[in-house]
Amino acid sequence: MNDTQIANEILTTRGVNSCVYIDDLDGEQKPNVRKWTELHIGLHDFDIVSSRSDLLNRIMDNEGINILWLSSDNEMPKYHYWNLTCKTPNEILIDGATMGCDCKHVNHGFRRKKWVLRISGKYHTDGTLFKGSPKLLFTWCNPSTRPQSKPHFELFKAITGKTLLECDLNSYEWIGRSAQFETYLTITDKMKAVMNDG
Repeated sequence: MNDTQIANEILTTRGVNSCVYIDDLDGEQKPNVRKWTELHIGLHDFDIVSSRSDLLNRIMDNEGINILWLSSDNEMPKYHYWNLTCKTPNEILIDGATMGCDCKHVNHGFRRKKWVLRISGKYHTDGTLFKGSPKLLFTWCNPSTRPQSKPHFELFKAITGKTLLECDLNSYEWIGRSAQFETYLTITDKMKAVMNDG
């Protein structure tokens, strides 16, 4: 590939990261000094799935609020899955491995101490759209004794214009301050294949 061809395979997109910040109420907090303890929601990427029903069987019983998106609708559909239950990075790592989501996504997020999934379209460097935003497929709720992320739920409502009518939202504890966004570069599947073959 020449430089122009490579440039056409580089894309820009925007995502949300998994971080949830909560007040640290350990009794040692000084007046007017705010400390934060970092927890995460599950942001999982499924690039290789034998069928949608197989994927749903793997994730349907997870605790708390669950949101499944179609991230790419090519010959091999790809999915994004949000679980709004607040957990530690180690727990998110174990969840990702147990559910069989994309290993690179799981490991890369654990090394960076945050996971990121896109919430907008992918654009060429000249601003033309390459791929649309993820599409909402399903939402469902299961009981949870752990808190759910309020800022990520508010983001979900802002993106979709929906709430979860099937859920008793008052049955959950809600924590968190704000969702964090990232604009980042990615590459097309064609470029990934070239890099993997090279």
